[in-house]
Amino acid sequence: MLRIPDRTYGIRANSPEGMSFMKCLQSLIAFNNNEFINLYVYLAFAIYFWYQMFLIMFEDGSYDFNNQFDYYYMFIITFGVVVSFTLTFFYYLLYPMSFQTRDLWSMLNIMGIYVMIYCLTFAFISSEDAATPLCFFL
Repeated sequence: MLRIPDRTYGIRANSPEGMSFMKCLQSLIAFNNNEFINLYVYLAFAIYFWYQMFLIMFEDGSYDFNNQFDYYYMFIITFGVVVSFTLTFFYYLLYPMSFQTRDLWSMLNIMGIYVMIYCLTFAFISSEDAATPLCFFL
């Protein structure tokens, strides 16, 4: 079993001097930490939505949208989700390096969540407003 010696009770952020970048990467294959499932769930969803974003960007035929604007709205939504999941994955992976690194990735993680909320809201309002004749005057 792979053990990182400065970890107690499976908590990666327990070391007062922090973990190195290589130890953070090593924690991807060490299943005895409390973020193991979170790391792989966010990595899997980030990869999946990156793939979906490229399918939407190149207007793949697997999406059966009615018009061109549907691709734009779906791209905006998927972009927000990709940013959020990718930044959350890197936050969970790299926050044990130091307190400054934790604060930086925590800020980026929150910003990613805000970007996702903004993109979802923007695409929803734009798609509902696009069918009205007054949408170009607003």
